[in-house]
Formats: sequence, C-alpha cells, structure tokens
Amino acid sequence: LNTGADTDMTWLNTDGLVNEDLIDKDLADKNLKNTVIPVRPIFNFVEQWQQILKQAEQVSDYKVAVVGAGAAATELVMAAQFALQQINPSHQAYLVCGEQLLSGFDAGFRSRVIKQLQRRNIEIIYERAKGLAGGKLATSKQTLAADATIAATGVMGSAWAAQTNLETVDKGFIAVNDKQQSTSHDNVFAVGDVASRVDREMAHSGVHAVFGGKVEADNLLAYLVGDKLKSYRPKNRTLYLLACGDKYAIGSWGNFSAQGCWIWYLKRYIDKRFVNAK
Repeated sequence: LNTGADTDMTWLNTDGLVNEDLIDKDLADKNLKNTVIPVRPIFNFVEQWQQILKQAEQVSDYKVAVVGAGAAATELVMAAQFALQQINPSHQAYLVCGEQLLSGFDAGFRSRVIKQLQRRNIEIIYERAKGLAGGKLATSKQTLAADATIAATGVMGSAWAAQTNLETVDKGFIAVNDKQQSTSHDNVFAVGDVASRVDREMAHSGVHAVFGGKVEADNLLAYLVGDKLKSYRPKNRTLYLLACGDKYAIGSWGNFSAQGCWIWYLKRYIDKRFVNAK
C-alpha cells in the first residue's frame, strides 16, 4: 500500500503540513512562552524539557502549565512539579484539564490521584485551554501565566491514514477487527495509537499496544503464508500505574486501587522489563 506519506512530516492543527526539523529549530530559537510543546514525539519532548529546566534555573519564579485530562497529563504534571521544586521551591506546575479529570477511571483511583495532586500543591484548573500568547495561557474563564505550556491531550489518528483509502473511524484511527486487521484492506494490520477496534470499545493504552502488537506480528507472518489469524482478546481489567514524581505511585486494576512506594517500584520493574525486552 503506497500511502505517499512523508516520514519527515507530522500533522498539526494548522492549515497544512509542517516539517518536524523546522519545528525543532523553531522551538530552540523561540522563547517557550509562545509555543505549545507536544509530548509526542517523545524524543523531541525530551530535548524541549531540558530547555525548560535550563530556563527554570535562571529565574526565581517559573510556571509550567500542563494541558490534558488523562493519566499522561496527570503523571506529567506531578513529575514537572517535582523537578521544578528541586530547582526552586517557588517554581510551580499546574494542570488545565477541562471539565473532568481522568474520565473513564474508577472513582477511587480518581480520588487518590486528586489527593496526591493537592498534597503536592498542584493547582487543578477545571477549564478548557483556548490559546497561548506571550506567556499567557487563555482558558475558558481566565488568563494564566505560563513560562512553558505542555500539551498532553488525547491521542488522534495519523494524518497519513486520512490520505489513503483505508477505512478510518472516530478521530482518524484505522478501523481494525479482532485480528488487528484493517476492515477495508486485509493485507494491512495496525495496533496502538494509530488504530481503533470496531468490534469492541478499547482504550488507547500502552498495555493494549504491547499485547496487541504481539498478535499483530504473528498475524503478519500468518497472513503471508496463508495460516489462520489470531484474535487479540484484551483482559476485562487493565493495570494502570501512575507515578507521582517522587518514588511514589498509584495503581488501578478494575475497581481496585492502591498507592505507595511499592507501587512505584512495581511500575519501575515493569517499565524496565519492557524497555529491555528483546
């Protein structure tokens, strides 16, 4: 399948395509007060985060806004708060999350997370972010000071998929069946943030990307030799581990939730095992 996609390009909420190399240069040259920093791609974000820390070391009062309402935004704002206050206790990170935080998670888990945010003096602003200019983040109700603004909002489908004749659903995700196989092209398989299952509701979670990816890999080989394809059947309950920035974490498994240093060590063990897997 020839998508005609340019691998050096990424899709932004603009009138067209913008080259990633130009974005990187632009972010390096410009003051971060005028730029919304996306978390993805992660290798770009790591460089920009280092720039944030360097700026924070040079001033006595520094504010970082994290925009998003999911687990990624919540984890990120706590990590940012921890890192900033290691530099200067007066530095501050805050969360702009819209009307609801951690929608879709168990109420007990949400309550634990909110208490940890409050314990770390992280302000939760239940308003929608509207725009950024000159170090001022406009929300639906007010204007906030922001030396850096990080966007950790929900996933969207890849722009290149919309330029093909692959069937897509929702926000441009490639429609796939239980085999992680395109519903319109049986020789195309997709998993993770780029795809959406049509046979069941399934969150765009790293857990599903990992386990679904194993099924996808097997099915690619099976398709080539004409063997029977496997189905990816996710478990009814998914383990979520949310780090709080200081060797403390909160865990959720279905309706069960817990917190503590031991959750952080469990998360580190699982993450390191995944990173080091061959």
